[in-house]
Amino acid sequence: MATGLIQLGNWLLLIGALLLAVSIINAVRAGRQLRAAAYYAVRQEALSRTRRWAFLATVALLTTSGLAIYQSNLQTPSTIATLPTSTPMVVDIPSRMLPTATFTPSPTPTPSWTPIPTSTATPALLPTATLPPNLPAILQTPVPSAVPISPNARLTFTTLASLVDNKGTPSDPGLAFPAGTRRIRLFFQASNVNNGAVWSILCYKGSQLVDSVIELWAWGSRTQNARAFCGIDGSAGAYTLAAYLGSAKQFEVNFELLPATP
Repeated sequence: MATGLIQLGNWLLLIGALLLAVSIINAVRAGRQLRAAAYYAVRQEALSRTRRWAFLATVALLTTSGLAIYQSNLQTPSTIATLPTSTPMVVDIPSRMLPTATFTPSPTPTPSWTPIPTSTATPALLPTATLPPNLPAILQTPVPSAVPISPNARLTFTTLASLVDNKGTPSDPGLAFPAGTRRIRLFFQASNVNNGAVWSILCYKGSQLVDSVIELWAWGSRTQNARAFCGIDGSAGAYTLAAYLGSAKQFEVNFELLPATP
């Protein structure tokens, strides 16, 4: 019975090791794609794959380790039974404990306090940061951990699209799309945007905010292409998309969903 369990455990250990190796390889591959991806959406997909493979690798590692310990416990009794019984030996080790030093506390002098005259501080009035006029309410709340934005940071509009090919390139660039479209992809270029700067994309139908992205930039200050999504309900009409760095508007684009033809 024990031999069968040991053989089964060995097979499970082999399968777990193979699964661990495959998970680590795929996690590393997804991590490389995450660092090399030019577009935001591709980086997000690579990040998801990296997290999934890393989680699977962790589960495989814990499972394999636990099985290895169980296998060791199965094999230990038979190994110990073959060892000869030895007579215990008592060794008398002389004490090497050092004498404990006795400290006599010296009297603590009583401090004498000289009263310090009190003064009434007049609070200085700090200048209040001036927000740009017509700044959307959603951008008026500070974002935790945000850092000041580089003075020469810029976001520049490239195009809109509702479809992309297998390389992430826009398939139908333009400013008009058929009714029923529920996702508009924004392509733009980022230059000198420092990590930790707040960037945001707001999407409106008329004057109503229908979708938004507010995040901290994390891809370095090099000039690079980026992409974001605008989720809409697919109804025909006029829409507006605005991009901000902090409270500074970078660009605004109007597009529309065309009514369905009868």
